[in-house]
Amino acid sequence: MVKRILATLFALVACWSVVCPSPAWADGDDSRLWLEQARPGTTLNENIDIALGLVAAGSSRQVVDQQLAIVAFLYAATGKPGNLEVAKLTVLSHALNKPTDQWLGAKLPALASEPASGQFESPFGLEIHTQSWGIMAKIATGQPFDAEAKYLVSRQCPDGSMVADPSHQNCHGGANKAAQALALNALAWAQSVAPNYGSALTKLTQWHQVELGRAGLPGSGLAYAAGALAYSGEKALSSQAVQQLAALKLTTWQPGAMGGQTKDLADDLVKQQLYPSPSATAEMIIGLHATSIPQLHYRPTTASKPSPKMVVATPVVASGSPIAVLGTGLKPNTSYELKTSSPTSALETRTTDATGSAKFNPKITLNPGQYRLSLGTLIDHIEVTGQASDPYTDTEDTSALLRPPTLSWPTLGSILAAIMAFMVAASLHMSRRNHDDRK
Repeated sequence: MVKRILATLFALVACWSVVCPSPAWADGDDSRLWLEQARPGTTLNENIDIALGLVAAGSSRQVVDQQLAIVAFLYAATGKPGNLEVAKLTVLSHALNKPTDQWLGAKLPALASEPASGQFESPFGLEIHTQSWGIMAKIATGQPFDAEAKYLVSRQCPDGSMVADPSHQNCHGGANKAAQALALNALAWAQSVAPNYGSALTKLTQWHQVELGRAGLPGSGLAYAAGALAYSGEKALSSQAVQQLAALKLTTWQPGAMGGQTKDLADDLVKQQLYPSPSATAEMIIGLHATSIPQLHYRPTTASKPSPKMVVATPVVASGSPIAVLGTGLKPNTSYELKTSSPTSALETRTTDATGSAKFNPKITLNPGQYRLSLGTLIDHIEVTGQASDPYTDTEDTSALLRPPTLSWPTLGSILAAIMAFMVAASLHMSRRNHDDRK
């Protein structure tokens, strides 16, 4: 009996000292269950992250299909996606082993980089994110990626980190730490396909080793680093990343969710009882499972059912314009009313399909302000702004000079007051002149 207890204690100590790559306390089902029932993300990018997290967690096909429907709804409603979204959608399709036209309802636009440099066009501040996801998307689809990978390597600083402009002062401690793990995934995948990036991969791995040693990586960095390090054969560093990441998981308030990018932020979130980020929790799940992006393949392992969710594609809308809302996970073949409160106003009634989904597209005629939006028991919010601009009255062209002036009552009042004042002044002047003439 004593020997058995000692053996158990030894095993626990061994796992804590980075022998076990994925501790049982780190990758439990609590995070998956929280994410499956959580609110949707607010943007297309966030909801792609949630889909990737559910894939990594092995959620049921019903739950994953529900999230894919949310992604497809936002993709259609928000217009042309950027390179970052296209790249992530490409990697997601690769993990699903399913072309985008089978679940997104459309083929993705081409992912093109600058021919001369291999750089992907990117939003400011997300250059390394976009370059890394773009490289992985090209590898996933069997496209040439050497120019893009070489461009990423050209962004490497002497300390091993990647920055948007290595010739600038950013090379002195200004690297985006969350982006480094994505670059690590991209280089690890590139090295496995074409072994030309070993030196850059080694330097970036050493940078992660230093940051892990001083607990300097944010949650998103830890999440993507854990799998990439394991994929590169750095099992001890991967386990260290998993342990630091697990410390950010909430246990009391919203148990299972990721509390924040740092321990201080996680503690503050619990103190104020703020709602955690679903997309950050999805990233955490990928890290707790120590799954690299190259190894991300969907294998359902649970039988969980979708929970009711409402997605608002247009949370800010001009009065007189329509909004796009998706209800999903609802009771099938049932009538639902979308409405606002304060004041209460029925917007539109729809009947769900056989999967429990319904799309709403009512025209908003409310006054500007904040409104609570409800669909059954689901709650969200929209902001109504002033009416959409009238191109006839707002367009600055020469034809505007030909229109007759439109006078409002305040303007007419000002003109009448000026006329009255002039008449009074003229009368006084004439009276004074007559008085002087009598003298």
